[in-house]
Amino acid sequence: MHELPESRLGSLYKDFRPLKDLNPDGYEANITTWRQYLAELYSGFICFQCGTMLLRHLTRKDAFGVPKSIDVVIDSMVHEEILFPLDLFYEGKMTMTDTTPTVLKWFGFNWKPTKGFKSRQKNSKGNDNDYLKDVTLIIKPELESAFHKIYDNIKVAILDDATSITDLVYTSHEFFEKIKINDIIIHDDEHADEIRKIILFYLSRYKHIINHDEINDIIKIIAPAASHILKSFTIEITENDRQILNVKSGIYNLERQIKKLENDLEVYSLKTAKENWDAFRKLPIASQREHIKAKKLSERYLDQLLKYRNNLLTIKNQLDLSSTNAILFDTLSNSHELLKSMNNYMGSAEKIDELLQNIEEQTEQTDEINKLLTNEETLTPGLADEIEKELQTMEEQLSQERGEEATKEHVNEEIKENAETELLLDKLKDLQIDDKNQLNEGEEKVHQDERNLEQESKELVPN
Repeated sequence: MHELPESRLGSLYKDFRPLKDLNPDGYEANITTWRQYLAELYSGFICFQCGTMLLRHLTRKDAFGVPKSIDVVIDSMVHEEILFPLDLFYEGKMTMTDTTPTVLKWFGFNWKPTKGFKSRQKNSKGNDNDYLKDVTLIIKPELESAFHKIYDNIKVAILDDATSITDLVYTSHEFFEKIKINDIIIHDDEHADEIRKIILFYLSRYKHIINHDEINDIIKIIAPAASHILKSFTIEITENDRQILNVKSGIYNLERQIKKLENDLEVYSLKTAKENWDAFRKLPIASQREHIKAKKLSERYLDQLLKYRNNLLTIKNQLDLSSTNAILFDTLSNSHELLKSMNNYMGSAEKIDELLQNIEEQTEQTDEINKLLTNEETLTPGLADEIEKELQTMEEQLSQERGEEATKEHVNEEIKENAETELLLDKLKDLQIDDKNQLNEGEEKVHQDERNLEQESKELVPN
């Protein structure tokens, strides 16, 4: 938990109001330190009780004693609407801080209902232990934070499953139990009723989530998420809502009694169970009879309560069905009016048939016009002959060009063939020359061989 700094306790607990002129920085530093401390001290609380009890809570047992200028801190928080006086809250003035007309702001006028608030009693002295006014203040940031959690629980516990007007009407006790308020708000028993009253007023007056009849203790959910149900009913609390609540309250009370009886019967049954007979038999006979009698009476009473509850559940189911019928009737009525309006706009069936025939006639006429407009002979007489003549000329030119290209290709082909023929002839001549040379060389070799043999023969024959 945040604690006040020990080194600054002397400055924080003394009457530091004169520092506003003598030492403005120190003055603001003291206010900031106290505000941080109080914000953490009251985190999760909606009510801030200013007065004697607060001074006693902040009083130290050492020499510092009572904080002499805590009123300055409280006043600064009220002027900024971090704290908000409860009486002004119930007057519906808390929203005025954000609704100052723009034209007034042009002149530097931004009036706040808390501007003149003073938490110090008049004619009190700085060393007076009871110098604060006893006044209840709302911690606005904590209230706004709690609202978001509360609305989330309303959506989950009520709105998400709501299908009938009976799902939107509650007593305050049932409503708070439904949204699990004790899991959201920190409060002591002394301020519990006041805090619940603040929450209901805030949801009703400032957030328009519920309507609250405080006299008859009726809460009606009117959040936008319930508009699909409320469109067939009024958002105001009516006599029908009161009757619905009577039925629901009867069911709620009966279920609590039934649950209590079932717990009692469990105890009686346990005492008379077979495994506990020995202990039960040790009781005086009169006690045994009273235990059995209490069990039997509880069983009969439970049967009766179950019948009552079932009768009320039947009535509630009929109310739910009637609510559904009302929604269905409105839906069908609106659908009928819509169909009627559309049919009136379009007219009778004969009128539609006549319209379709006219459209068909106009379509045929349009086709005929298009046909005439696209007739080339009508638009450009003799154009077709000119087109044919030009096409024929183009064909002749194309044929002539093709003939010239064919002749050119033929000539090129002959040239290519002649070139290939000359190349072959040259190769043939080379082959012939080579063959002749080879033949001459062969003949010369043969003649040489003959001469060699003749010489050798002569050498072998003796003289």
